[in-house]
Amino acid sequence: MYKYPFPFSLVGPVSMVRPDDHTMGYSLEAHLQMKVHPRLLTCPFDKIVVRGKFERNPAHIGSNEKRGKKFNLIRPTVEEGSSALFLNCFPGKDYVFHYACAVRVYFGIRNRKVTVQAVIPDEGTCWRAIKGLERTTVPSAKTVVMGYVEALESLTSDTVWQGGPYFKWKRIGDSAILLGCEHSYWGEIAARVVLHLSSLGVERVIYVGKLGTLDPSIAPNTVLATGNSSRFLDGSVIAWDNIFEHVASDKVAFGLRATVPSVLLETKEWLSGNRGAAFVDPEIGHMALAAKCLTFHYLIFVSYPTTFQGVMSSICRTSVERRFFGIGA
Repeated sequence: MYKYPFPFSLVGPVSMVRPDDHTMGYSLEAHLQMKVHPRLLTCPFDKIVVRGKFERNPAHIGSNEKRGKKFNLIRPTVEEGSSALFLNCFPGKDYVFHYACAVRVYFGIRNRKVTVQAVIPDEGTCWRAIKGLERTTVPSAKTVVMGYVEALESLTSDTVWQGGPYFKWKRIGDSAILLGCEHSYWGEIAARVVLHLSSLGVERVIYVGKLGTLDPSIAPNTVLATGNSSRFLDGSVIAWDNIFEHVASDKVAFGLRATVPSVLLETKEWLSGNRGAAFVDPEIGHMALAAKCLTFHYLIFVSYPTTFQGVMSSICRTSVERRFFGIGA
């Protein structure tokens, strides 16, 4: 088992963050209410334990779990103990930390006294959760496109997603696949998937996903974002080769990313210390670090706004960008 080189230590959950100190301002409470499992809202316990445990008991699934989506729809479940309520997250250090932060801050905003304990999973637990990516499930491919792959289905002639139970795929030409995942890639979970794909012989990973912008000159919902560097919470920077660096398009913005384990850490104070970053997200730096430690041919990150499908389609129509995806070349 390869031990992922986690770049910094998580201590948490985070101390209380007030809306007027956060970059979301007073929309923070509404944002968190959408994320918190409904069972927690009526929790009779004064202790909540957030842990890395992947279980899908229907009785534990929240009514706010994503509906009508093919991928990235699975959310943490809730399980009652004798003296505490357990929030079961897909095992990932950042993911558990993030949800512990969310629960802690949400109840703090509502002035409810609840003890929130984060049990950060060890590497063994995290790796055992990356299942379903066996060679019998994922076909041989040089290039894997992962993330919000539903928006790129126009690139494939396959009509049915194959594989399972949690990872499914469609072919793009002879040497590439779209790889969809039902659970979250949050934080360093994505890095472990990259490492596992490398062990299957994958040479290139293209990641597509959402992120936020820190640059006021970049209008949201109008451009794709890319770059070749990301800064971690401890200030260290990871850089990599990105074949999208030289794409000439007014719909592509370039810049440094900040890789942050939880949006709850994106305070106004944090923002003032990250003026050099153009974008923020939880996983891109981790994926780059995983690829740098192994022998990937390229690691390419392309991120998208809410109008991603239209913007991405306009770029992918050109022969150059289609070559980047391993199609028609």
